[in-house]
Amino acid sequence: MRKRKVLDKGFVKFDDVSGNDFTIINTLVVISQEDNEVKITPQKQMIEEMLTNGVMRAFEQITFRFHIKAPKFLSSNWFKMGLGKFSEAGHLSNVQDEYYIPSKFYLFNGKEFSDHDQNLLATKFENYLTWSKNFCRKLTEQGMIDYQQHMLQPQTLYTQFYWSVNAKELMEWLRKIIKTSGVPEEHEYAKAIYEIFAEKLPWTAEVFTNKELK
Repeated sequence: MRKRKVLDKGFVKFDDVSGNDFTIINTLVVISQEDNEVKITPQKQMIEEMLTNGVMRAFEQITFRFHIKAPKFLSSNWFKMGLGKFSEAGHLSNVQDEYYIPSKFYLFNGKEFSDHDQNLLATKFENYLTWSKNFCRKLTEQGMIDYQQHMLQPQTLYTQFYWSVNAKELMEWLRKIIKTSGVPEEHEYAKAIYEIFAEKLPWTAEVFTNKELK
């Protein structure tokens, strides 16, 4: 599957999904039969009723797997949210010498710095990253243990990881990022992941959007 480019060097790549909207509907039918509450309902409406009534068991049956490349300051927050399972396989963990450089720099009040200050900050940012890369390389040559080197790595260093997450958790993650996050970079990743979610579960995504994101 094609990668969706995010930020300057990051991406979101769809790896796999374990079902579709009809899997969710069929799971609900089984749950309803177990509860002796079988009723005839249009298929799309069944998904709407599940989300409205908080019947989320069926959505737990659908698992997505994504391959993510993101700066450390984003991936660490991602892990802390505790939604889904993560794996950082050896060589995928840190992307050597690749760092995120913001396209815009912002003041505390959310406004952008002036054009002059933007250019000045970008230059200082790049100079610091160049110094940091060279310093860490020298530490490697001197034989410093890995974990102590990691203590010195900038939070803009890109990392790669795999994210396995069921549809219930994915909707919770999207809701939190889109409605509560004040970090523009997180929204860029949420946009890319939402597009994949909507491609693979179009009925679920439509109902979720209308009920939770508007």
